[in-house]
Amino acid sequence: MTRTRDADHPAQGVGALSRQAMIDGAIEILAADPSASLSEVARRLGVGRTSLYRHFSDRASLLARVQAEGARRIIAAHVAADLSAGTGLSALERLCEHLFELGPVLSLLFADNPLITDEALADPSVSVAAGGDTLPREPVTRTVRRGQSDGSIDPGLDPVWVELYLWMTLAAGHLYATQANSRRAGLDRVLEALGRTLGPPV
Repeated sequence: MTRTRDADHPAQGVGALSRQAMIDGAIEILAADPSASLSEVARRLGVGRTSLYRHFSDRASLLARVQAEGARRIIAAHVAADLSAGTGLSALERLCEHLFELGPVLSLLFADNPLITDEALADPSVSVAAGGDTLPREPVTRTVRRGQSDGSIDPGLDPVWVELYLWMTLAAGHLYATQANSRRAGLDRVLEALGRTLGPPV
């Protein structure tokens, strides 16, 4: 991705990077280095500072667009998981599978100072996901309650605790996948933990 060139003079043809391509690249760069400056983002993208500034007036402007794009992808993952299908537990497992596909977006979500926040996910401007679908209120909590009704999730568990457990387990799985350099291994650990902890008592 990085091209060696003076920061104000991009390599031939690089200036043609679209605004969306810059946002996509910035997600990966900021996931690996949250403190990266706008000049550093431009350098790693292989574009000149002027090319980046043409689309983003300052670092805050770029971060806002990265935040919105990350939130949009997370919402789209919820929609793609189709939480109304199958058992409640299988729906949660499917959601984890779709979220794991987001890769660097999860780093922005689970960072010590997350760029993607609950407020960003609740922002009406990013609430419409692919195909014009929107998320129902408290989609995970609703799915947990459905799972408790269909017998796939232990009815004795507090749905609020289950949702917290799901996100914490997903964060641990993402960190493990990063360290093990295996997204599949991380996802397998997450699905294993959900099945063992949330399933009905034997």
